[in-house]
Amino acid sequence: MKEITADQLKQEKHKYILLDIREDFERAKDGAIPNSHHLKSSEIDIYNILDFFNKFEEEEIVIYCNSGARSSSLIENLHNNNIYKKDKIINLKGGFQIWKASMYEIEKI
Repeated sequence: MKEITADQLKQEKHKYILLDIREDFERAKDGAIPNSHHLKSSEIDIYNILDFFNKFEEEEIVIYCNSGARSSSLIENLHNNNIYKKDKIINLKGGFQIWKASMYEIEKI
């Protein structure tokens, strides 16, 4: 699975589409990486994930959750089901916790 660190993402954020899969309460509590799209992990199904990926054909997409566990699991599932090009889906290593700990910009939700 392809991964990116918070430091790398901070430097190259303009190159990626960001997908936050945390729940609403997590985003309300901690905020989000600016300009992130949002799909709650508890509500992701084949239809809404395909709709999302179809909007961004050929783009590299960084998926993140709080710690990286849910996003890793989702990416693995996407890979196993050939939902999107494997080399175009990237996990944020350590998730939003590391982004926040690095004191990078956060958008309040």
